[in-house]
Amino acid sequence: MLICPDGVNTSRKKILRLSLLTLTLTGLFFAIPVVPVRAQTTFLSAVPIDTNNGYNSNFPSAMVASDGTIWLAWDSDLYSNLTTREDIFYQFKTPGGLWNDPQNLTKTGQNISPALVQLTNSTVLLLWSAQPSSNACSPACNIYYAKHNGAWSKPVRFTNGNYNDTSISAVVDRAGTLWIFWTRTITSCSVNPCSTTRQIHYRTSQGNTMSPDTLLINDPSNAYYQPSALVQRDGTVRVVFTKANQSTASQLYSVTFTGTGWTSPVAILPSSSPLPSGDFDSLPSIIQDRNGTIWVFWTRTLSLSSTLTQDVILGSFSYSNGASFAAPSQLTSDSTTTPIDDHMPAAVQGPDKNIWVYYISDLTSNGGEWDIYALQSSRPISPVNNLAVSSIKTNNSLVFPKYLKDVPQSPVVTISVTVANLGDALNEAFTLQATALNSSSYPLGTVSTTITNGTSRMFQFLWDTTKVRLSAYSIQATVTPSLSETVGNSGDSSLTLKNLLRVLPLGDVDMDGAINIIDAGVVLRWFGNPVSAYYLLPYADVDNAGVIDIIDAGVVEAHFGLVT
Repeated sequence: MLICPDGVNTSRKKILRLSLLTLTLTGLFFAIPVVPVRAQTTFLSAVPIDTNNGYNSNFPSAMVASDGTIWLAWDSDLYSNLTTREDIFYQFKTPGGLWNDPQNLTKTGQNISPALVQLTNSTVLLLWSAQPSSNACSPACNIYYAKHNGAWSKPVRFTNGNYNDTSISAVVDRAGTLWIFWTRTITSCSVNPCSTTRQIHYRTSQGNTMSPDTLLINDPSNAYYQPSALVQRDGTVRVVFTKANQSTASQLYSVTFTGTGWTSPVAILPSSSPLPSGDFDSLPSIIQDRNGTIWVFWTRTLSLSSTLTQDVILGSFSYSNGASFAAPSQLTSDSTTTPIDDHMPAAVQGPDKNIWVYYISDLTSNGGEWDIYALQSSRPISPVNNLAVSSIKTNNSLVFPKYLKDVPQSPVVTISVTVANLGDALNEAFTLQATALNSSSYPLGTVSTTITNGTSRMFQFLWDTTKVRLSAYSIQATVTPSLSETVGNSGDSSLTLKNLLRVLPLGDVDMDGAINIIDAGVVLRWFGNPVSAYYLLPYADVDNAGVIDIIDAGVVEAHFGLVT
């Protein structure tokens, strides 16, 4: 055994202790999750975004695209030529870049109240209210839209009627469905005096299917208007809006979609923070930040005296996924000697992880014009923990539970699940589980691995459908992260897409999920013929004989009337 001098031995002991201490602290650092940032309604000073001497900007709408680009749209009378006409303007800013010069999308007619949304194919959709043949919303303004995918498409009319459709808000849910909400104002002068109703309508669009106009809240005794929509992390569609009647000042309420209908309206203001007498709230904007906190910003009209009012921007937040909101805070407080009004907020969370609230103000000339300003949160929303199941896809949506040699499909389905690390943990561990669901559940597989922040990983599961129940299947994927998430962020840890895959009965020639007269007719008409004689025959050749024979006809007869 080698004996070292005491001095050398002591030095080595110190090095060993230091190494052990370093390893211990390093282990503790990675074992203890980073405490997520909490919401604060504190914002920096107003930043001018678009100011035009002598001209007005109104109704800003903001959106952050999937590549981090911030889009801003608004209406302005810049080219009105002393008429009441307004145009739709837009500009954008890439991450780390500067705003490009504003461009006007429209050039004729009246154009107001724009709304921005990005579709699942990355196309930017801009909707607005327009009357192409007049410089005002007379006799009516309906909704138009244009798409941007490198260049703008021609405007397309979306609604049509003798009413004003304005205050538009649009979102895309986790299943790819587009939701469009707006205020419909109808004025009737069949009796004296004229009467006016304001109600929120909406449509949904999935693929090439568009729903009809639907009333959000069936309550003609009250006015509902100025919707702002949000798809929460858990997939819930929430709409916040202004509600008013003849006897009470307007306040903010919200509803959520249950899957089959809408909940009853619930007030945003907590009971401990009622609306002050003489004030009223309007024009909400709702977002959810990267920590899962839901924010609502809006305009409050303050009653300064019996003849003087002032508009300010307020904000409130919810840590409980929208179940309750904190008491509101006033974000702007310009001079009340010559009241400066701040109005129409539109909020986003930028790629810099800050919340930005865009709004209009007459600050520039002390009441002479409306310009666009922005408030930036006093600190970024960071650090956070958030693992999300961002997508589920199958290589086929219709399959037979048997290999048919002349049909380009296999009974083994490939299910692809994408997991994204939207948080700040450099290398977070997780477990991913996939399941096929109908009245029963079929486990598809489990994966345990890690993922680096700011990245996505796709995992594939193979499902052999040869012995499963003939049915339409929903596919569910759930990720269990190693680090704790907030209530708001845990919602996107699971994703279920309904009716993503249908396992068809053998003999279902037209692949509609049922054995009916069409399937029987094809088999009988082409009985004895090779599968090359008619394009549907490969789907009828269940015994892979290359010809429609008695076995194929027997399968159709045995299954006739079956609906899956």
